[in-house]
Amino acid sequence: MTIGGDIKITILSVDGDQVRIGIEAPREVRIFRSELIDETGEENQIAAKSSFDFPDLGKLPNESIQKG
Repeated sequence: MTIGGDIKITILSVDGDQVRIGIEAPREVRIFRSELIDETGEENQIAAKSSFDFPDLGKLPNESIQKG
């Protein structure tokens, strides 16, 4: 199966109710499994709700890198 002329989907194997697929696509096309996107989104929402307190952050020295 070809999608959009430049993405090729191939069935690699079938074992019972499990199917392995192969995806060939140009490097600039990013391929993600939907369950990983869902999981990452949930983790990002949890992280966004968390609050962190860095009381000593303002006490860090403000040193510039000197070239030698």
